[in-house]
Amino acid sequence: MKLSDGMFLRACRELAPEYPDVKYDEDLLDRVCLRVVQNPAPYADRVMVMPNVSTLSLDSFALGRS
Repeated sequence: MKLSDGMFLRACRELAPEYPDVKYDEDLLDRVCLRVVQNPAPYADRVMVMPNVSTLSLDSFALGRS
């Protein structure tokens, strides 16, 4: 997973400058899950792009299933 996540991040970092109107940032999945559960409002207008395994974890936290 470390290799695939690294490849994913590298691709995002390389493509981000091609879309200057889109704000790009990175955060740790654990921190995002905690923040979304505690206060989802700041994430209401965000599109989060992440590998599939991370998406499953965030879905579970957001739905209160973990």
